[in-house]
Amino acid sequence: MIKILKPVGVTVLSIGFAILSVAISIIFVIAALMPIIDMVFNLSPEHLSLVRRVCMIFAFAGGYWLYVHFIEKRAVSELAFRPVTIGVSGLLGAALIATPLSVLYVSGAISISEFGSPTAWVGVALPIIALAMLEETIFRGIIFRIVQRNYGFWAALILPSILFSAMHLLNDNWAGWLSITTGILLGMLWTLVYAFTQNIWAAAANHALWNFTIFASGLPLTGQSEWQPLAPLQSEIHASDMWTGGAAGPEESILVIASVACTVAVLIWIYVKRGKHVGAEPVDS
Repeated sequence: MIKILKPVGVTVLSIGFAILSVAISIIFVIAALMPIIDMVFNLSPEHLSLVRRVCMIFAFAGGYWLYVHFIEKRAVSELAFRPVTIGVSGLLGAALIATPLSVLYVSGAISISEFGSPTAWVGVALPIIALAMLEETIFRGIIFRIVQRNYGFWAALILPSILFSAMHLLNDNWAGWLSITTGILLGMLWTLVYAFTQNIWAAAANHALWNFTIFASGLPLTGQSEWQPLAPLQSEIHASDMWTGGAAGPEESILVIASVACTVAVLIWIYVKRGKHVGAEPVDS
């Protein structure tokens, strides 16, 4: 029992300290940096909001860097800016959701009813990027990496994905076993993207471009619909919820779920075939 409890305690404590470091960085930006920027530059509310979102993205990365640099005392290689890796990862994220969406449009299950504002989407892009960066920092950079270090790859693949799915059950129109399954599969997808790239920016780019592609279609994003009026496209649903995802959005479409499940299976197969799943053994307990 002691052998089990020891790594559990170390794992929970490490995750707690890492998340606290990110939280402190966020508080610093909100409570100290933004008031100074507002006072010095006297920005309009729109520009101040833009600056705040950019600062928040770097706050997530900065808090994570502080923890790894000062607590783990190592180089923070997973925050290295690798433009090609990040760009390719982002494009693959967009393509993975765009492909089944295209099938739904071509089949008539969904149709474009009208075109929205060509510029309103700009105000949505940064929140999507910021949220993706926050989630990837917490679930992949922190939880996956620390659990993998203490318990190995399989526990690290499954646990953060379950937590990721559970968190999204708070969203509107997102409940039940189908939502849980979708959330776990997406959590596993982005965990594998991080595992392959070892780069938080790349995982965040894949996640953000996936989300932005759904938003751009004018369909609900993980059950949320408040951004729909700002989308460049406005779409109508003509088929069953099982086929289109309905109010939950295309992420609950059986077509999208099958696509993600196949992608996850292929990535796991490649990862195991290359022997990467044994690259980080559990700590001696």
